[in-house]
Amino acid sequence: MPRWELDLWRYAFDIFGPLDWRRDDFRHASVLQMLSAGGKPLADFLLFKDPADLREEEDDIMARFGVFDEDNE
Repeated sequence: MPRWELDLWRYAFDIFGPLDWRRDDFRHASVLQMLSAGGKPLADFLLFKDPADLREEEDDIMARFGVFDEDNE
């Protein structure tokens, strides 16, 4: 990142405070879940998934292509 952009982000955090991505993500996901017609779980509407869930999903995708994680075999 260029220095000017880092400074811009630093100023934004100084003014607005740190961002709480998970809280805002859950709030947004709950609104979308309420507006949806189906009965899908809240996790389906989250933008920022739990890293542990992402790892399992990544392993499943890679296994479809014949790539296996040697640590988890």
